[in-house]
Amino acid sequence: MLRFSQAIVVSLLASTFLLACGDKINPMGSNTTGGGGGSPGVDTGTSTEVTYSGTIKPFLDTYCTSCHQPSKSITPPLDTYNDAKANATACKNAMQISSMPPSGKAPSDAEKQTFQDWITLGFPQ
Repeated sequence: MLRFSQAIVVSLLASTFLLACGDKINPMGSNTTGGGGGSPGVDTGTSTEVTYSGTIKPFLDTYCTSCHQPSKSITPPLDTYNDAKANATACKNAMQISSMPPSGKAPSDAEKQTFQDWITLGFPQ
């Protein structure tokens, strides 16, 4: 009887852990604590929560803002929420035809989809 009770407790704990961790996953592939795969600074999970500050800003910082910022004179600038929102469709189109970024590692299909999700969700901050 004791072994049966222990098995139930272990199963319940494991289920609780998996459910709790599932809420911490975000759209670009890794957990929101920064571990896991994907590019440095870019979360790559599977949650439906996509925000500028939590997902899109790190994405842009990884792939775009080293060139697209006012001090570099490369348009459009993408270093602020308003800039990213105003130019989101152009960015999405450039990524779809694989012209951006022009050098270095390109975003994965999952990361591109997350950027599209941000647009579809109405640019949550």
